[in-house]
Amino acid sequence: MKKISSIAIISMVVLFGALCASAQTPIPNTNTAANLRQNIREEIKTIKNTASTTRTELKGKIQNAKETASTTKTDLKQKMESARVQIQNKKDEIRNNIEVKRVEMAKQWGEKTMKRLDETVLRLEKVVSRIESRIAKMKAENKDTSKADASLAVAKQKIAQAKEQIVNVKLFITNFTAQTTPTVAEGAYKPILGENIQKIKDQVRTVTESLKSAHQSLIQTITELKGKEGMKKGTASSTEAIKTE
Repeated sequence: MKKISSIAIISMVVLFGALCASAQTPIPNTNTAANLRQNIREEIKTIKNTASTTRTELKGKIQNAKETASTTKTDLKQKMESARVQIQNKKDEIRNNIEVKRVEMAKQWGEKTMKRLDETVLRLEKVVSRIESRIAKMKAENKDTSKADASLAVAKQKIAQAKEQIVNVKLFITNFTAQTTPTVAEGAYKPILGENIQKIKDQVRTVTESLKSAHQSLIQTITELKGKEGMKKGTASSTEAIKTE
């Protein structure tokens, strides 16, 4: 009987201890859990907002970088175009200077050539004058000078022709070199300059041929006169010394 009572007492003590322990365990607070969930939601929202702001800022930076790159590219193109224009203008200036110098050189060459041709004409006319004087003396002596007269007439005609041609060449050179030098940007002036220089050369060649013919006719005239009567060597040598080129 005492043994049963002891067991009962022990059981009651254990049960009481369990109840006491159960009484000491805190009961969950429903308000604390709700606050925790709210805090978590706010943290998530904050993270989302931060991420959205970061993406927006990143997009803005990317756009700014693109605009800066576009502006830099445009500036670079403008600078390159400006440099290209400056280089082209410098090339055109150099070409124009070269063409101006070529015109000046052509003018100097033309003037020098005309001077030489004028001097040749003067020498031939002096020979003609001496021959005419000799023919007049021979005619006074009743000598036949018909062949000499004919060849002399040809020489005089060729000299007159050469003088007229020289006037035309001088006029052409004056008009050609006096004109305003056009721009060569289109590449149109260089061929014109070359054509005009070639025209001058062709006209000079024509004058030279006329003077050569006059020279040959004078030699023939002297030869005819020698056949009739000996002439001074000075007259013959003067024609032989004439240069028309």
